Amino acid sequence: MRLIEYPLAAPGHCLECGYGGRERKYADTGLDVEFYGVVYVCELCLVDWMRKLDFDGMSELRKANADFKHRIGELERERGRLLDLLRTYMSDPNGSIDLSDEKPDQVVSTEGRDSANTDESGSKPRSNDVRILGAAKI
Repeated sequence: MRLIEYPLAAPGHCLECGYGGRERKYADTGLDVEFYGVVYVCELCLVDWMRKLDFDGMSELRKANADFKHRIGELERERGRLLDLLRTYMSDPNGSIDLSDEKPDQVVSTEGRDSANTDESGSKPRSNDVRILGAAKI
């Protein structure tokens, strides 16, 4: 098969749609059928055939794109949840907020916080922690 600018031999038109003008390119199939002539397919019909047969890989790309968009939605919801949790936590310097995320087997105790995460009084986040969080543009 080769690509040509326009049909050169009879019947001189696309096998599928019948178009024979010079505004489209044609695939010369290399077939010369008795009582018909050379088999040409115009570029529009060829692309249509490829789509129907999924030779362009579009169905795989559409599926991957849908999966990607779904995952982006999940991540955006999780980001929003985490930002809300962080804002709530930052507004409660005494550390009395339950960070369990409604899972009783994963309750985070705020009672015995590691002293590395608190100031000398043991009740507030260190100023270094606040600066780091502020850099994340919350």
